[in-house]
Amino acid sequence: LLNLYAITGDERHRAAVEVFYHPEVMDPLKAKKDCLNGKHANTYIPKVIAEMRRWELTGAPESRALAEFFWQTVTDHYLYAAGCVSTKEAFRGPDRQGAHLTGVTGETCCTYNLLKLSRQLLEAELRVAFADYQERALWNHILAQPEPVDGRVTYFLPMMTGAYKLQNRGNDCFWCCQASAMESHVKVGRLIYADIVCSGAEAWGYWKAMELNGNHALISLQAKEGNLLMGGHATPNKLLWALGNYSRFIRPGYQRVALEGAEELAALCGSAYRSPDGKRLVLVFVNTGFEREEVRLTLPKAMQKQVRKISLYRTDERTDLSLVESIEGASRPLSIAPRSLTTCVVEL
Repeated sequence: LLNLYAITGDERHRAAVEVFYHPEVMDPLKAKKDCLNGKHANTYIPKVIAEMRRWELTGAPESRALAEFFWQTVTDHYLYAAGCVSTKEAFRGPDRQGAHLTGVTGETCCTYNLLKLSRQLLEAELRVAFADYQERALWNHILAQPEPVDGRVTYFLPMMTGAYKLQNRGNDCFWCCQASAMESHVKVGRLIYADIVCSGAEAWGYWKAMELNGNHALISLQAKEGNLLMGGHATPNKLLWALGNYSRFIRPGYQRVALEGAEELAALCGSAYRSPDGKRLVLVFVNTGFEREEVRLTLPKAMQKQVRKISLYRTDERTDLSLVESIEGASRPLSIAPRSLTTCVVEL
C-alpha cells in the first residue's frame, strides 16, 4: 500500500496503511523493547521494512528509529555467523544462538528480507555496518544455499554439526524461500552498484575463484569419486556471470562518469564508465523490479552523433552474460529485463 501511495499520491492509500498496522508487534519496537525471542521472524522483518518505507515517503522519524532499533537488535543479539536468523522460523535468543544449533536454522526468506532492510538503511545513511551485513549474508548464506549443478535451493541453512542442506525437488516443492533465493545474482549487482556509486569505492573484487563441492566461489568443482585426480567437472555459478557484467567490459583505466535517472536501488539503478581512449562507453543496469524498463540514452549532441552501435549483454535466471540485442546508432530505447543485470556497450 505504501508503494501504491508512492505511485498515486492518493491520501486514501496512505490512510489504508493504518488498517494493517500491528500494534502488538510494532509498539514494543517503537518503545525500543526487545520482544523478539520466540516470535516468527519473517512476520517481523517485512513489517519493519514497511516502517522504513513509511519514513522514505513521509519522513516519519519514529518509523526510521524503529527500523534502526530492530536492525541493531537482530544483528547484535539474534544473528548466526552466516548472517542468518531463526530456528524453525522463530527468533531464538537473545545471545543464545549456541543453544539453538539445529538442522532448521537460517530461513532463507529471513535473510532475503534482512538484506532488503539493510539496503534501505544504507540508502538513508552510508554506515559501514549496513554494508558489512549485506556482504556477510550474501557470501555466507545466500550463495551457500543453492545446489551448484542445477540451481535447486534450500529452505534452511543448517548450523548444526553434521547437518546437511536439503534442496527443493523439481516438481513437488515450491517454498517461499525458493522464490526469494532465485535473486542472488541481482543482489550482488546491486551491492556492487552501492559500493561504487554510493560509497565511492574505486575497485571491487571477489576473493574466491574456485571451490571443491561448494558454491561460494565463481566456479564449483565436482570431483569424480571425491578425487580431482580421477577427473570431474567444473560448473560456473551465477555469481561468475553477474560479476562478468562488470569485469568483462570495464577494464583497467576506465573512469566512472555521471549517469542520471537510474538511481533507485529498489527498482532500476545504473552506473557508467568511459574507456581511456574515449571510444567506448559501458553502462551497467541492475533491475531488481518485476517489470521491464525502457531506458533512453540522452548524450551530449556531439557524442550522440558518434554512436555506431550499442550491444546489450544480460544475466538473469535464464541467461548467462549473453548478447541479447545489438542496436545501430542511438535512436531506440534500451530494454532492461526484470530481475536482471544488463550491460550496454556503446561504441563511439
